Amino acid sequence: MIFCKWNIRFKYRLLNRSSILKGLIVLNTSLLFIQCGVDNPKELKVFRYNEAASITSLDPVFVKSQSENWICTQLNAGLVQLDTLLKVQPMVARHWEIEDSGKRYTFYLREDVYFHPWNNNPKRKVLAEDVVYSFERLMDPATASPGTWVFSDKIDSMGAFEAIDSFVFQIKLKKAFPPLLGMLSMPYCYIIPKEASLHYGKDFRSHPVGCGPFQFQRWEENVGIVLTQFKDYFEQDNQGNSLPYLDAINISINPNKAAAFMDFAAGKL
Repeated sequence: MIFCKWNIRFKYRLLNRSSILKGLIVLNTSLLFIQCGVDNPKELKVFRYNEAASITSLDPVFVKSQSENWICTQLNAGLVQLDTLLKVQPMVARHWEIEDSGKRYTFYLREDVYFHPWNNNPKRKVLAEDVVYSFERLMDPATASPGTWVFSDKIDSMGAFEAIDSFVFQIKLKKAFPPLLGMLSMPYCYIIPKEASLHYGKDFRSHPVGCGPFQFQRWEENVGIVLTQFKDYFEQDNQGNSLPYLDAINISINPNKAAAFMDFAAGKL
């Protein structure tokens, strides 16, 4: 995973303007204050920034803007990711094989990747069947995702996505398509749990469940979003320290750029 000096995964994306609403400060205090003792609270590392653009969905198959892209990237993970040079690197997939003259991709998944707990459901491992579901959901006309172009006219119509076993996933193409690996790093191809998707239905947009470094806590539309550290996230830094380093991300949503700048100047982030 790629981190800036505040240790947030953002790959090659730019951070937008930053600010925080007073009401969300109170929300953060109640949601995020972790006590190490009654009189010795832990100092939290919270990154605060402002989004001037409205957020319409946190479901990765409906990402339409840079703002939504950046948030979904914190909540989710895909088979692969891009490094700072835009080269494909492993993520949920440890490694892969390309066979049959470039028409068959076999991905070998890590066995230490977990989905976030949700609605009193405990965390569980990410399986190859979850990748199958996520990709089939993306391509289902009933989903009406703008991201169907990722696989359209490329995949074999018969069993294009297959779980060979619990941690081996396979894609079959009509013909070789070298850019496929890079495209699999896009939010449209993030992996989600079937049971959460079916439980929330259309409301999955506002109740996202993924396997990324941060988990969803709260979204007050047109006010703000709070994400907190997922303590069982699978990636580590080069020294073997668990990621992410941050305890939370607090995103205020304020279209008034002048007001957002004043908050920035006041040091509220």
